[in-house]
Amino acid sequence: MPCEAIEPQQRLSREPPEPLKLEWSVAIVSEDETFIETIKQMVSPRELKVLPPSRAEEAPGFDLVIVGWDALPSLSRNAELVPSLVSSSRVLAAAEP
Repeated sequence: MPCEAIEPQQRLSREPPEPLKLEWSVAIVSEDETFIETIKQMVSPRELKVLPPSRAEEAPGFDLVIVGWDALPSLSRNAELVPSLVSSSRVLAAAEP
């Protein structure tokens, strides 16, 4: 049975992937517009709220909290917020792009 060679460009789709559909409420804590737009393209949640780091105290209670690199310093200064986030939500802290 002959094998047909597949060129690399044929294997890789140029189309962006479909966003991951989630039945969750998601909060993005960041002020980085590029990061926020990237997350919005990657996930399609039931509810999405974008919060600047100064309003991160609104994030506990969301099913998933995605924290941008830019927000980590201000969140780490709030001793009560980090345990509250971890105990009430799934937390994803994004590394520097």
